[in-house]
Amino acid sequence: LYGTYIKLRSRELEAVKPKLLAVLTEAAKLKPAATPLIQRMAENYRLIGEFKAAADLYLTLLKRFPEQPAFRAQLIDLYLRGNDRKAAAGQLESVLRDNPTNPQANYFLGAIAYEERKLDQAVEHFEKAIRFAPDLEPAYYELAGARIAQDKAADALKVLEQARGLFKA
Repeated sequence: LYGTYIKLRSRELEAVKPKLLAVLTEAAKLKPAATPLIQRMAENYRLIGEFKAAADLYLTLLKRFPEQPAFRAQLIDLYLRGNDRKAAAGQLESVLRDNPTNPQANYFLGAIAYEERKLDQAVEHFEKAIRFAPDLEPAYYELAGARIAQDKAADALKVLEQARGLFKA
């Protein structure tokens, strides 16, 4: 109920957050087994910015249902929100093991590598993202930025020219 209340009255988040956290902490002690309940708890943790607690619950679900891509997607999102790049990268690499041509996984791995100044890896992932999804416009700009960071301005200009040909605006 607190989670629903926060969704309806987001301005009151700070007042309700401690109450919701207390309820979630008590509920977690009961070790619920029902998948919908665990998901609901995770979403309420997400709502109040407790990304690690939410991720732990989704990790539990993913271990139970390893073939469920929605759980992995939620887990990746939570890791990224919680700024846990290493865990996010691990999950994204799992996605690529199952589907090496996934453009979004390549794009996000490129972004993580770029933030960590692993420019060669970033370029590789951005190029793959573009190869597998030529309409993924942000990948072109990120690739150009990575090329500039590598001191390869000519290569960056080629990428931008390619983007200009595809995306007129």
